Amino acid sequence: MLYLDRYLEALQLLYELRPEVRNHFPEGWEIQQRECCLVWQSKRAVLSRMIDEQIKPLAEFYVEGRTQLADGVARACHLVADDFLRLYDSSPPTAELAKRMPINITVGDVRYRNRSVFQVTRESVLRAVQSGRDRPHEDLRVHVWLTAPDMTVIDLSVVDYLRSKGESVTESDSKGVLIWHESTQSNFSFEPILVWNDFCDHVEPDSEYRIPDFNAIDPQQVSVTSDTKIGRNDPCPCGSGRKYKKCCGATD
Repeated sequence: MLYLDRYLEALQLLYELRPEVRNHFPEGWEIQQRECCLVWQSKRAVLSRMIDEQIKPLAEFYVEGRTQLADGVARACHLVADDFLRLYDSSPPTAELAKRMPINITVGDVRYRNRSVFQVTRESVLRAVQSGRDRPHEDLRVHVWLTAPDMTVIDLSVVDYLRSKGESVTESDSKGVLIWHESTQSNFSFEPILVWNDFCDHVEPDSEYRIPDFNAIDPQQVSVTSDTKIGRNDPCPCGSGRKYKKCCGATD
């Protein structure tokens, strides 16, 4: 099954699990979302450039500056993804881009060399959602990453985890940020089960248990290329499916 198909199923699961979000899903949202993603994928060179020049440098800066967590990377993957999403949404280098091109928290399973890394299943994700914050720290069998509009995966923790287990992962540099898309040959594959940006707040039992150095990050130190241009006839990064000139670019 294509990543996009799994992603839409993961959105459907959110729709079924959380009645309060249904007002954000207009009638026919599945068709609209699929069409929007396909438009982005047809213009993937534009988005790939944005990711390489703006999102990846911020992710590498974040990972490099992150302190070593006592519980290890696997335990903290949801916190890592959640804190980076907050940084992406608010830091000066990417705040404007985030308004046009949102990235979403995605929960699911990741496979490396055809082997499930964390043995995440739909049932384990459902248990995490149903338990909410009423669970022990160690009882969270999920993996969490971020998904861009063209279905590119941004994973900040799986490479560090695999390397800590002695795996020689060559598909990421020393900083451990993995940028993945199913159209490129890779030893990785990702299987979305749930898409939900509030997942971390819902399942994290200890509000004090956060990435300790998040607030210490100075976004001004990030080397981000800011000259990436969106063509006026390119799809709008906000996900509307309209051309940029008739959407967010109308005021440019």
